[in-house]
Amino acid sequence: MEFILNLLGDDLMVMVSEGAVKKTVQVLNDRFLQKAKQGRVTQKQVEYFATNIMNLSNTEIEITPEKAEAILQLSFKMYTLFKPTS
Repeated sequence: MEFILNLLGDDLMVMVSEGAVKKTVQVLNDRFLQKAKQGRVTQKQVEYFATNIMNLSNTEIEITPEKAEAILQLSFKMYTLFKPTS
């Protein structure tokens, strides 16, 4: 899983246009990957992250750093949206 998340993160960074927020996106991506390696990311978060990156890469457009940051921020928040209630 780590290998695939690294590839997806690389894809995300290639799609992000240059700008002041690009470094923030890189930091958030690195944080997401670190949490995934530590087992602190749910399957739903990984699926959400992967689906969004793959969908964006199919469009072959450059995205703004702000949109990429939003994708990563939402990926972090997915656990609270899909947290088991038992």
